[in-house]
Amino acid sequence: MLGQNRINEIEQVTRKVIGDYLGDPANISLPIDIATILKKIGLKLYSANFDDQTVAGVYDKNKKEVYVDANDLKTRQLFTIAHELGHYFLHPDKSTDVFYRHTANQFDEKDASNEQEANWFAASLVMPKEIVERVWNEEKDEKLISARFGVSLSAAHWRLKNLNIL
Repeated sequence: MLGQNRINEIEQVTRKVIGDYLGDPANISLPIDIATILKKIGLKLYSANFDDQTVAGVYDKNKKEVYVDANDLKTRQLFTIAHELGHYFLHPDKSTDVFYRHTANQFDEKDASNEQEANWFAASLVMPKEIVERVWNEEKDEKLISARFGVSLSAAHWRLKNLNIL
């Protein structure tokens, strides 16, 4: 389980990433432009058909490549890409990552922590706290949050819960 200090650090990193690569969060359009971030840091994105159906994505630091499951919904692909960017920004010593669909308890303790951090980063990147709060205050509708941010209803729900909005 991530502690509040680490969560705050991850939120800070995502704010910096958004500011550095997309500009002032108050003026960016939704959904978050992940393609621009990938391009600016030199990562190439590919769709793949994985033999292992439990794989959602792969990150290869040395080749500067991110792969997402071609069969996943765009909302899932967005989260997977953001998750792999989490490893890029939070775990610079990690040369590769395979993002599995199963839960973090299937990893050893260090990997579980890294995966939880990458998931938190992904949620924070595609649904920045300040923008989620602003949109929620305007509409108070989970389906609208999901649609505006380009994420699944489940991802929107958990982000709202984790931000103590719900």
